[in-house]
Amino acid sequence: NGLINLGFDRILTSGKSNNAINGIKLINELSEKSHNKISIMPGGGIRSNNIDEFLKNKYLREFHSSCIINNKFEESELKRLINRISYI
Repeated sequence: NGLINLGFDRILTSGKSNNAINGIKLINELSEKSHNKISIMPGGGIRSNNIDEFLKNKYLREFHSSCIINNKFEESELKRLINRISYI
């Protein structure tokens, strides 16, 4: 509640891991405890090939991805991500 009381409305996190997929357990716990009072935004390695793991959590509605493939931004990856999340 401390961050909420300070006026924050979003936390970008990899779940205390080197990437969000490795931190998904903590991300899920935080999002469930937040009761939608603050947005938990997973970030760090979010790609079209793993976004479905995060979409299983009904409390996650925002995601952060650099869309970097082979060390460069890929517009095609952005389009794939948008297609994956377009139904939420």
